[in-house]
Amino acid sequence: MLYPNFLLRLRLLCMLSVSVILFSCKKEDNENKITRTDALSAYSYIEIPDSTVDLDGEKWPFVDQQISEDRSYATFYLTKDFENYLKIFLDNSGTIPSGKVSGHLNDIEFEDVDFELEIEKEKNTKVDFVYNLKANLSGKAIHIAMSIFKIGGLGSTKWTVSGKDVTLNGTIGFDIWNQVLDLYYRYPEVTNIIFDDVPGSIANEIYLKAGYLIRKAGYTTQALSNSEIASGGVDFFLAGTKRILPDNWQNENSGFFVHGWCCSASGLEPSEVAEDTPEHRPFIEYSEDMLGAGIGRDFYFFTLHAAPSYEIHRMTDAEIKKYKIGTD
Repeated sequence: MLYPNFLLRLRLLCMLSVSVILFSCKKEDNENKITRTDALSAYSYIEIPDSTVDLDGEKWPFVDQQISEDRSYATFYLTKDFENYLKIFLDNSGTIPSGKVSGHLNDIEFEDVDFELEIEKEKNTKVDFVYNLKANLSGKAIHIAMSIFKIGGLGSTKWTVSGKDVTLNGTIGFDIWNQVLDLYYRYPEVTNIIFDDVPGSIANEIYLKAGYLIRKAGYTTQALSNSEIASGGVDFFLAGTKRILPDNWQNENSGFFVHGWCCSASGLEPSEVAEDTPEHRPFIEYSEDMLGAGIGRDFYFFTLHAAPSYEIHRMTDAEIKKYKIGTD
């Protein structure tokens, strides 16, 4: 559940901040690798679409954002050169009815200006809340309108790096974006992602987008004999350019587990929704991009019919082979 709490909202943005610092640490010498553009386009999917700053009638779009490591302030960049920005200072109370803002807009530089905060309830299907921050700079009014996307939970994914390997555990949430970018820029030596216990996802659109980052970066994905990989975790595993499977599964609790996602706009199980319905399209396209045309579509609809959203199906060795889950 998402709450109308400014500090909590900004906390969601901090999961995206590490990659901003790391972009300059790795030379982009291959056009097929993850780029800064990938990261910035990622942000637009999960937090402040169409947000603006209005300075006395002049509108500025949000370009990028960063929250300080100690979470004492959030910086919002308004131009790609980062010269124009707003820095909003946070307190530790969990709610901020008012606060301080500093920044630089054109030739105006200001520090510790008081602002008032108003929170508007959802206005349309795109956003949960609109945050209006109002301040005054020597007679010039600033109005900051932040529109926050509906998003899934943070998830619980943890990455453990050891040499060229990184082991992934946990449920995939919207912070998977920042984690993949952090992995790519902070650990350039890593080439292999080992899936240990990955029970699924609570942010479908985000893990599909993050899967494309995995594929673009050229990572190998690997399952071990005791790996438990389910639902969105299986889709995420498919992003590997090379996908390594064990010779045998350790027991009935290990393997790949699939089912239909929840929930369609009509309330029906996705297996009951016509195949040409737009709700299926992102999943079909992703599966085909990862497995190839034809087989990807077949695999996607196989998962829907294998089990409803409230049950689970353990893939057989024959099914794993049929749908080319492994590349070896």
